Amino acid sequence: MSQNILIEDCAFDQGDDAVSVKSGREDDGWRLATPSRNIVMRNCLVKNGHQLMAIGSEISGGIENVFVDHCRVEQGEGVKSRLNNLLFVKTNERRGGFVRNIHLSNINSTAIAGGVLSVDTDVLYQWRTLVPTYQRKLTPIEGLHIRNVTAASAQYRASVRGEEALPVKGVTLSDVHVGEITGKAVDLTNVLGFSDRLLAASCCLLMSWIGIADGRHLGIENRTLNVLNGSTSVDWMWDKAVPGKLIVERQLSPEAAD
Repeated sequence: MSQNILIEDCAFDQGDDAVSVKSGREDDGWRLATPSRNIVMRNCLVKNGHQLMAIGSEISGGIENVFVDHCRVEQGEGVKSRLNNLLFVKTNERRGGFVRNIHLSNINSTAIAGGVLSVDTDVLYQWRTLVPTYQRKLTPIEGLHIRNVTAASAQYRASVRGEEALPVKGVTLSDVHVGEITGKAVDLTNVLGFSDRLLAASCCLLMSWIGIADGRHLGIENRTLNVLNGSTSVDWMWDKAVPGKLIVERQLSPEAAD
């Protein structure tokens, strides 16, 4: 496993993730139980690639304390491998391990195909049908922090899809600006403690609903909220002390809503 690593002043011009942090796959990762930790990527340039920073999916030993700071994504019209996400955390029900304390800050990017942050807890690719799940171990994910990021365009600001049995916890976006959003700005499933704050003057804009489906996916900007499967409605109020912050008072179950 990788520990105490500095990646600095590098240019990435290739066809996959610029940096991908892993810590072993299933039995090998569980047996060694040694996390990848204390990894710093700073002052780097990405010209081609899939992600600026990828976490997983081989994550069974755990990953913590990853810091990406002052990096640039510069991709022209003829780029061969368009960047998907600035930060992509991926795992599945077979990996176990953990992800915690991941920071992305001071990033400038041209257009990206995906978004600033993507978390997907159901990444199995071809293995979904080729190999059955012999042992189910979910991955706790907590503490993903994005600050001072600018992108010319993206499909979304954040897409976070947690497990119903183990929601993603503690996700914060601060001063994240995307020039043009082509899809749903924020898409959340099974997330506890999500905060999206714009520190510029635009943070005082009224809340805008992006979408809600069966109470599971709430898409709104400038808020702190919890999203869980099974809830059909949410009581909320504005925090007068913090412009642009939404407080969830309580969530109603389907039975309570009736």
